[in-house]
Amino acid sequence: MKTISHSDLPNADVSTVGIVPISSIFPIETFYAAKTPAYIHNDGSMFRFFAIPRIDIASITEAIKLLEYGSSMQIYRYHVPNSEQYFISVRKEIEYGNATPSSIFKNFTLNPVKTQFKTMSALMSKAYDSISRVVSKVSNTTEIDYLTSDLPHLLVDFELKNNAVVSIPVRSNLSFLKLGKSKFGTMISLNNMTVIPQTHHCLNDHSFLQRIVLINPSMKRRGYLQVATIDNAKLIEALTEKKAPKKENQFSVDTLVHNVSEILPRGGRIFYADVTWLILSDTMDSLNEKLNKFYSCMENNNVALYCHTNTTKASYISMFPGNDPYGERYTLLFEHFMHMLIWKALEL
Repeated sequence: MKTISHSDLPNADVSTVGIVPISSIFPIETFYAAKTPAYIHNDGSMFRFFAIPRIDIASITEAIKLLEYGSSMQIYRYHVPNSEQYFISVRKEIEYGNATPSSIFKNFTLNPVKTQFKTMSALMSKAYDSISRVVSKVSNTTEIDYLTSDLPHLLVDFELKNNAVVSIPVRSNLSFLKLGKSKFGTMISLNNMTVIPQTHHCLNDHSFLQRIVLINPSMKRRGYLQVATIDNAKLIEALTEKKAPKKENQFSVDTLVHNVSEILPRGGRIFYADVTWLILSDTMDSLNEKLNKFYSCMENNNVALYCHTNTTKASYISMFPGNDPYGERYTLLFEHFMHMLIWKALEL
């Protein structure tokens, strides 16, 4: 496997390389809270960022149970041989609705700006508390200023000057990412999300940034997903044979005998999920070499990978805290799969 760029395509040149806007990868509109900031995304949502010495699967599982609809979590693992760092970002949508009730304009003794500010402040406080409840279940978290942590510097070369991000343009082209003057990257995702072989630290000798994202969609979106899932289950049921008593001496492989109740878990929320690795190097040649070794290692352990091409830009943007829902390649999973997914993904 190798990275794919414009040079692999007919009638293409370097002019096809696309710029990733800084506003997309650092989508911070403003801050909420005084000392360690919570961040208000430019889509109006709130996210907070935490460092953690290690990932305890049991406590993460409990935290996921408290993720409200319209919430998401990104778990980051930065691994180099003999060293690891972990971070967690939790995001909560804020339904502002009509933050300024129209009734206030009927009574000029009220201050519409003050009323709007109070309403928005209450909504932000509610989102802040929602994230606090989630993180309270995770052991040994330390909330930190995301912009001063190591994570964004792994994702892109930049400087922070007077709270402004200064960086050369980030460029993407198919599998290829140019993240700094001498910083190149490529991304690969887990393909067999529900059938991950159990391996033990097969990637110990490799360097990478791993991201696990779990998104609990809004109630409205969940309704659509449930309908689609039931429809798919009914389709499977219709295409497979019905259970019937077997005749004497009759033998059949019973792999496609289902009904809807067997295909669908009994209850449980539906999540969007993804596991992605970012491989980095200072030259394209060494990047290809690292990717080939990484891919061979995973293939030898029966782990199926997806090498991004047309989804690279969106997946890269989604790797940044707060951008959880802006990827283009997610798998639908029921909540009870989360424990196994996180455990096996971090064991690789």
